[in-house]
Amino acid sequence: MTADTRDVAGYPMSGGRYRLSVAQFHDQTFGQSSFRRVEADAAQYIPIRRTVVALRARVDLSQTGDGQTVPFYLLPALGGANSLRGFLDYRFRDRDLLMLNAEYRWPLARVIDAAAFYDAGTVAPEASELTRRFHRDYGLGVRVHSATHMLVRLDVARSTEGTRALLTFSTPLALPNRSVAPFVP
Repeated sequence: MTADTRDVAGYPMSGGRYRLSVAQFHDQTFGQSSFRRVEADAAQYIPIRRTVVALRARVDLSQTGDGQTVPFYLLPALGGANSLRGFLDYRFRDRDLLMLNAEYRWPLARVIDAAAFYDAGTVAPEASELTRRFHRDYGLGVRVHSATHMLVRLDVARSTEGTRALLTFSTPLALPNRSVAPFVP
């Protein structure tokens, strides 16, 4: 299920987007990788005069039966331009995931915004362990946009693993267009 109240999808200034998906996988070949997954993802954009506070939260929970595992390539992952910007893509993987992002944007010119951000997230083999150790980063960015779309953004993020510069064409804090479950209209 998805609910979308954003003013524009490509570069929102207000509203939010919320997604909940539930999926069940059955290993038809070896019978060892069957599992269930629940994914919840929410982004909220709060306008304050000419600035925007963007908040995002995501949780992925996997459940397996006795003798079952989640295949490595289907494990939730953190790291990269749309999760923990201070870490490499797919840096952290495990069965369960919790992620929080915050971003404050302000205009520099008509089509250029600056941003300050903070990201925190963790992965764990059990949901009860998700609050024990968070990986964090923070940084600054510049966004070039039209009235309705992100054109390009540059983020410079600092984490325990160093400083990273990311040049991307995706909207900051964008929810994925797909979930672990295939979309059926």
